[in-house]
Amino acid sequence: MKVSLEGSTNTMIELADMLKFSQDCARQCYSAKQFCDIKNEDSKPKLLETLLNKGHHSVFGHVHLTFSLAGIPKTLAMILNNEKAFETSEKSARYTKMSDVKDEQQELYDKWIGKLEPHINTAYPNIKFKDKREKTVERLAMENARYMISVFTPTNMMHTVSLQQLNFLLHDFDNFIEKNIKGNDIFKKRVAEEMIDFNKQMKNYRVKELKNMTGRQLSFFGNPMEEFFGDVYATNYNISFAGFAQAQRHRTINYKVTEGYEL
Repeated sequence: MKVSLEGSTNTMIELADMLKFSQDCARQCYSAKQFCDIKNEDSKPKLLETLLNKGHHSVFGHVHLTFSLAGIPKTLAMILNNEKAFETSEKSARYTKMSDVKDEQQELYDKWIGKLEPHINTAYPNIKFKDKREKTVERLAMENARYMISVFTPTNMMHTVSLQQLNFLLHDFDNFIEKNIKGNDIFKKRVAEEMIDFNKQMKNYRVKELKNMTGRQLSFFGNPMEEFFGDVYATNYNISFAGFAQAQRHRTINYKVTEGYEL
């Protein structure tokens, strides 16, 4: 066996190179040649057209892109983090103070950090983390004070996704925008506005034929589950947005918001 690294996040910047690489991966399926030879040959425009128009989209999953998303609203970050597959590294509201917060929310956030620190200090006299008790108490206070700020508060994160999945998301965002941008649901309308901005900034990576044809929709919103407990389980329970975001870190479990967000 010979293993060779043939592609990584940083080797391809232009969309044309990403499409060429994906097309070469498709050629490997029926070619007796090794990939090192295939990739040095000219592009096959007709093959690429066939792959895109006939739904052979899995080959576009070989290209992964890592984006720095600075100032992304927490809600949109949660929507991205609910779709499989991805890798994400997000600024923690436990270890860092939230910023870019509206004045009235910032006032409440700072106020409750001040109220919570002495309360936590008294309620949990034995708590410590690496012998830095004061820092641990401050982190717990920040973690709880974030309930005073909007779920649309900007955050920063690194997000890695395949070219295939990115375009499926852009297509799903288009559908969500069309359905909700003029609707009466204030929450979904605000989400749609953020999706418009996201899609505009992703235009250089857009492949119009690369659409989600699976029939599935964004997994963040859904309907209540029929409860079942056995080798697998399905259940419904109340949780905050902050709790939902934490639960998403268990990436083998599927979560969706069913009701209550409009409040």
